[in-house]
Amino acid sequence: MKRILIVLLLGVLLCCCSKEKPYRLSFNDSVTNIRNPIYLKTGHTYESDCFEITEYPTVVVAKPKRRLGDYKGLIVMDGKKNLKFTIKKEEDDPFYNDYPSLNTSDHSFDVIDYETLLTLFDGGDHILYLGFPSCPWCVEYVTYYNEVAKEQNKRIKYYDMKEIRKIVDGALDSDFQALVDKINKEYLSEKVDEEVTYDWIYAPTLYIIKNGEVIDMVVGGIEGHNILERSLTKKEKEDYLNLLREMFSKI
Repeated sequence: MKRILIVLLLGVLLCCCSKEKPYRLSFNDSVTNIRNPIYLKTGHTYESDCFEITEYPTVVVAKPKRRLGDYKGLIVMDGKKNLKFTIKKEEDDPFYNDYPSLNTSDHSFDVIDYETLLTLFDGGDHILYLGFPSCPWCVEYVTYYNEVAKEQNKRIKYYDMKEIRKIVDGALDSDFQALVDKINKEYLSEKVDEEVTYDWIYAPTLYIIKNGEVIDMVVGGIEGHNILERSLTKKEKEDYLNLLREMFSKI
């Protein structure tokens, strides 16, 4: 765990208020980054406060005293790294609220439930993104999925698989197993746990589904890309976008 000092700028004072929508953090790419959608744990009545965070921060929210516009702040980590952030109001859009990297609610993602997820494999053409918002690679790479989907006027189905993606008593969670069973093994990854190898789906995974069958996939990000240290270079980004363009054009 690291202790971070959050210094609020512009003299904005916050406190908990159940009648208002929560705010979320969105990090600035121009400085060293923590790319996770980290949320403030409590309301603020002072200009600064101290918090402890883990590698994958717990998603909790702060609720402002009154509805304010977006405002800027600064995180000082260990007295060394300065991270600029923006706190934004939540909208009536669960995907936008979970993925601050989008910076817009005008996106190409449709959030689906588990039952709808399974029906995608019964027929039809779909682009399916599986991930969760506490995954920093997910937070960055959804921006690239969205960019190409916008170009090609296509929609992306999204299911947050974090709660079902687990091993229980030496077996995959039954809901996760049912999902895995819908996918041809060549489009699955593997995970070794206590010397047992399981079929697995890493986050993020993007599937191209044609006539109810997976025909292409991309797992994770570009090899060697440490999301917590940097964004993609211009060339890396263009190469990745071209990969997505080719995939999306298959349906």
